[in-house]
Amino acid sequence: MDTTPVSFSSAYLGSHQPTPSAKLKIRDGAYIEPLDLSEPPWRLKAQVTRARCQAALHCSRTDAVLAHESAAFVHGLPLWEAEPDITTIQRTAPRRVIYRYPVV
Repeated sequence: MDTTPVSFSSAYLGSHQPTPSAKLKIRDGAYIEPLDLSEPPWRLKAQVTRARCQAALHCSRTDAVLAHESAAFVHGLPLWEAEPDITTIQRTAPRRVIYRYPVV
């Protein structure tokens, strides 16, 4: 499986600062390089989904693991939807936070 380089910036984490120049915002504090639009749409969606999984794990305040569709995606299993929900399981119950991820 290819890896999508995701850059994390603690300066932007939890804030609504502008995105660092020439980067695509995945969520607060997580950015990827601009996508190559000559790639097939399925590959672009896979790159963004992979980056969303990395961002969810990196930005978690506790130890977390991917679950459900996101875990199946990381393991290369076929999915019903091209952009699965990113679900994590944590040892402790954090306050309920819903992050809106970009749609490709």
